[in-house]
Amino acid sequence: MVGPKVGRTAGFGEDGVQMKRFVEGGHLVSLMALVLLLCVGCGSSEEPEANENEGEEENLCGGSAELQEAPGDVCGPCDLDEVLCDGGDATVCSGETYGCDGTDEECGRCSECVDCTADDGWYDVDSSYECCDGLALCTQCQDQEFRQYFCDGEDCDYMVADTRVELSDCAGCEGEAVCQSGSCEMVDECDDDSECGGDEGICDGGVCVACIDDSDCAEGVCHPDSRRCVGCVDSEDCADEICDGGECVECAGDEGCDEPLICRSEENLCVECVDSDDCGDETCIDWQCCDDSLSDSEVCAGHGVECGQVDDDCGAAVDCGGCDDPQVCAQGTCQEPTYVFGGGNDSTVRMIDVQGEEVWSYDENELVVTAVAVDSTGDVYSSASDALVCRIDDEGDEVWAENAGGTSAEGVAVDADGNVYVARFDTSMQVLDAQGEPDWSFGGHSERLWDVAVDDSGYVYTAAGADVFPNDATVRKINADGIEQWSFSEHAQKVNAVAVDADGYVYTASSDQTVRKLNAGGNEVWSFSEHSDGVQAVAVDADGYVYSASGTLVGDDDFTVRKIDDEGDEVWIFDGHDDRVNDVAVDRQGNVYSASSDQTLRKIDADGNEVWVFDGFEQPVQTVAVEPGLVGAFPQAWNDD
Repeated sequence: MVGPKVGRTAGFGEDGVQMKRFVEGGHLVSLMALVLLLCVGCGSSEEPEANENEGEEENLCGGSAELQEAPGDVCGPCDLDEVLCDGGDATVCSGETYGCDGTDEECGRCSECVDCTADDGWYDVDSSYECCDGLALCTQCQDQEFRQYFCDGEDCDYMVADTRVELSDCAGCEGEAVCQSGSCEMVDECDDDSECGGDEGICDGGVCVACIDDSDCAEGVCHPDSRRCVGCVDSEDCADEICDGGECVECAGDEGCDEPLICRSEENLCVECVDSDDCGDETCIDWQCCDDSLSDSEVCAGHGVECGQVDDDCGAAVDCGGCDDPQVCAQGTCQEPTYVFGGGNDSTVRMIDVQGEEVWSYDENELVVTAVAVDSTGDVYSSASDALVCRIDDEGDEVWAENAGGTSAEGVAVDADGNVYVARFDTSMQVLDAQGEPDWSFGGHSERLWDVAVDDSGYVYTAAGADVFPNDATVRKINADGIEQWSFSEHAQKVNAVAVDADGYVYTASSDQTVRKLNAGGNEVWSFSEHSDGVQAVAVDADGYVYSASGTLVGDDDFTVRKIDDEGDEVWIFDGHDDRVNDVAVDRQGNVYSASSDQTLRKIDADGNEVWVFDGFEQPVQTVAVEPGLVGAFPQAWNDD
């Protein structure tokens, strides 16, 4: 039996309310009596209005139907003032074991009750593992915990009341096989040691074994069941470590750590936390619980550390001063104050600082935000499937919103003069001036446009295609007068994204699972085909490194970001996302930012290591851009000023 601890996850039981009895202090308490006692004096002192159902007793709602009865204190969070009246029926929520799920807007009262205790029971913890019970029985073991659910005033939560090891899939070894280290194995019969060889050179009881006692083992100890030399039989053989599967390890589970530490199973390390659910009101950073409610400067003042130094309490959680203005200290180094912008299915555009914290949120769109770009002044431009293109200033306030195209805006780019380029669903590329007024458009495509990019010479690049054939899977280069310069059509499926570098090389990402590099004349230089799923986005940095993002709704689960060198060879793979990666951007330091349908936006350093995760979006994240430096899917030379 272990002491109670708060569960990491919460679940709801079956809907509805049932008549139950409680055990309190070893005595059964009648719910009906409890409800009557608790509710004396809870109702209004005013006389209720006459019931239109004459001759029938009036209930608490003024109706004639009986109230459903619930255990616990009906004068609690869901009390008599929160009874939902619906056609004479009513539901009463208790503050003890019942949570209130949803609010009826008309009555302002609980619209549904859930029984938290319905989920009480034994639950598996982690995966089962092989264990051996005696010489002739092999067993699967499963750690389990008994969860008792309760209502915390709003939601159902649980605490762990007991633990056990459940044995399952028992299999007796057949014939002359015996259980050896968790599996049934054949052994050699013998009359003396001369008939045994190899590691099992001892004849004992007619069976060849490796050892009879510890003295027969050059290293380790003799396991009494398998009679093989192993690193350990139990934790007493392991000094400060524990025995798991015949080997001494630091921890194979939380039981291998001194409280309050827990086991980080990937490395068998005893740590303070694995995720923030282990930390209460604090945040888990570098496997330690840290109070992130204070600013870095406040924490630094208390601990006396500078940029690049490690804080004794919170490790890399604290990044402190010592940087020349305008640089800031982030992740232990002095960096430019880079800002990241993301948008997605929750119709918002969000600004995120170098530490991964939200600065502001713009929520005037009604549908999915499909793309974002940023200019040299820090103003942000968004396109959305409600056809709007919006300009937002660096404080998060709207400058203008334009719906001149009338169809879904799928991509957006901005040049040094503030001209805005929009890729639209209706196969057109539209240009707006800095005030959001339509300037000119290009209509050379026959299918939907997915992305648009512009270089510092004013050339525009568009990506198009459809999921069916013929699909116009092309990339086109257009000059500042709207005249097509060339068209590249070697992709087998739609082109999802396009980027261009300072030398005029063009990079494309396609559902045909390839990334391609084209020269300024539209001829292919190389093709990268290591993705096993559709490539959704592409970006390029000042050194010619290319970054791709992949995944589809029904693909091969290649939810990766990849770094590719200027020869088309893969440098590294980041696979930390749990769903499709929809967009990618890169800053001047080579840090990469990825937007995913797993509702996160992540920062990855130049070596492919995750720096932070922003999870403030409520739905899939479709797009990301970064400022200053390399913006969205293409570099802007004018941002080097």
